[in-house]
Amino acid sequence: MLAEYDNVLLSHSDRTRFSPDEHRARLSTATGPVQGSVLLDGFLRGTWFLERDPAAGRVTLVIRHVERLSKRATTELTLEGLRLVEFLGAGAEAGAAEIRFVPL
Repeated sequence: MLAEYDNVLLSHSDRTRFSPDEHRARLSTATGPVQGSVLLDGFLRGTWFLERDPAAGRVTLVIRHVERLSKRATTELTLEGLRLVEFLGAGAEAGAAEIRFVPL
């Protein structure tokens, strides 16, 4: 998981080494807020953002992905996503965080 405006994505002149052009075009958020990026095995596979529901005390990490994810990839991203929510201090107590995958 990379943060918004991460140097990994911004500093390369040839981004095709980790992201095909068609993926970048589908993940572009030029008309909306910039989102974090999801790398899987070194390649850009999606974006992430947090949805908060203060009334319910829940935080949902939404991962938008461009390709179908294997069961292994889904498990790895779920575990990493939970660590990210904890790292961000998003108020995710035990059982209060959820990971949702949304295909593009």
